[in-house]
This record gives sequence, structure tokens and C-alpha cells, in this order.
Amino acid sequence: MKNKIFVVILTIVSIAQLYIPATIIFKSEAILKKGSKYLFKTAPIDPTDAFRGKYVQLAFEADSLIVEDWRKNNYNRIQYLNIVKDDLGYVKLTGLAEKIPSAGDYIKVKIRYIANSVAYFNYPFDRFYLEEGMAEKAEELYRKDNISGKQDSYAVVRVQSGSALIEDLWIGGKPIKESLKEK
Repeated sequence: MKNKIFVVILTIVSIAQLYIPATIIFKSEAILKKGSKYLFKTAPIDPTDAFRGKYVQLAFEADSLIVEDWRKNNYNRIQYLNIVKDDLGYVKLTGLAEKIPSAGDYIKVKIRYIANSVAYFNYPFDRFYLEEGMAEKAEELYRKDNISGKQDSYAVVRVQSGSALIEDLWIGGKPIKESLKEK
């Protein structure tokens, strides 16, 4: 009897251990395949995470929005950022709401702080992971591109139902991995 209970519990735990990561993977893949594509202008730096490896830390030009009649207690809470594309395909922020918008694309963001009727927020994506050794080269490539005055780096982000994932990082008019192969 005890063996049967143990087998049932072990089976349930095993299924849960497979189901949870599989759900996350399938949701991420669905966003990358079906999500709307937006371009976010970036300013990368190159840190290292001891547990996750090398990545390019991304800061975004569009990280704040003027808000009117905003309650101060909303800071550090999840809000819904309405977005559209401008004429060049870059993201344009159109509003911030406490409830899920009924139409259009939006991203769940966390308000960092509000000052002088401007809300500053964190995106759920701010890291682009690279193979070992590529992050330093990516940072060097970015600096060279930046010195030339171009500042044409951006992240290609897929958005679907409030979730967002970075699909690629472009520096100097090319995908980062393509640019790094040429170096």
C-alpha cells in the first residue's frame, strides 16, 4: 500500500516537474512566433551574472511616460503600458493603466518611481544573453558604433498579451551575432 502511494506521489511530482518548464517554453515560443514585433532603442552595458553567464544589460530610451492625475501609491506595482509603432517601426508609448487594456498591444511593467508627473518603469526584459566571450565583443562593437555618432542599436522585442521577449539585438544595422562573426 505504501509503495502504491509513493509511486502515485512520485508520478505527480515528475509530471509537475516536466509540465511547468514545458509550459514556460511553449509560452515563450508562442510569443516569439506570433507576437507583434517592436523595436526598442537601447544603450547596452556588459555585466556578468555568476549563475546565468554573459549577457548584454540593456537600458532603453523609452523608459518613462508623462502621466496625469497619477496616484503616488502605484509606485513599485505592476501597470500596463500601451504601445504602438512609430513611422520607423520603433516603439511609441501611448499610455499607462492599472487594468489590462481592451485593445492594442501592451506590456506589463513595474513602476520604479514617479517624479514631476513622469512615471519611470522597468521592462520585464533587460538582458540579452550571448555565448561565452561574445558579450565583451558586443560591448566593444557598441562603443565603436556609438563613437561614430550613429547610436543605431535596438532590441527587437516580440509582444503578446502583456508578455514580451527579446528576439534579437541589432547594432550598426545588423543582428549582433552577424556583426560579431565579422570581427
